[in-house]
Amino acid sequence: MQEGEEKERNRIAEELHDGVSAKLAGLNMNLDYLRSKINNKESESIIEKTFSGIGEIINELRDISHNLQPILMDEKNLQSSLTNYIDQLNSKNECHYDLYFEVLVEEIRKPLKLHCYRIITELLYNIHKHAKATNASVQMVAENNTLELIVEDNGMGFTRGNNDSQGIGLMNIQNRVGINKGSMNIDSSAAGTTIIIELPLNN
Repeated sequence: MQEGEEKERNRIAEELHDGVSAKLAGLNMNLDYLRSKINNKESESIIEKTFSGIGEIINELRDISHNLQPILMDEKNLQSSLTNYIDQLNSKNECHYDLYFEVLVEEIRKPLKLHCYRIITELLYNIHKHAKATNASVQMVAENNTLELIVEDNGMGFTRGNNDSQGIGLMNIQNRVGINKGSMNIDSSAAGTTIIIELPLNN
């Protein structure tokens, strides 16, 4: 099921990148031509706003495509993919995110790398969408043949089941943890949330 999910993610990412983004780029070219022909200030203002809107959509599609299909095939890219995702979140100026990466990535099997990426980005998305936090952090530490993922925030906390989308996200994370024979502990209160996930490196 997880392999099928990844294949579908890749297909959607390619459709967004090669199809929708390319069409929007073509619309941008048409607008650029119109802008060169129009002398009316009101029309110029509308075109500029449309330009800006299309540019934002293209950037958002690029981010979505990248997150659906992260480049994790070589050992060094797990950290850089997580860094890029966190940079995207930090650019929204709603919460500050930090990444502490203390792992020899060569020790992590390729399937586990992808699971780690999906787990962490799902947790960070939940923080961004629901926690109303001002600070959050991710730690990845390897010790005694165990990979530990620690995600913390100072947000409002949550009760399991109080949000459908958040509940589905946690269920997906639990499935990934189970596939890798790991464990997950959640401590959440009004002062914030800490989630600790332990995954065996040589499963």
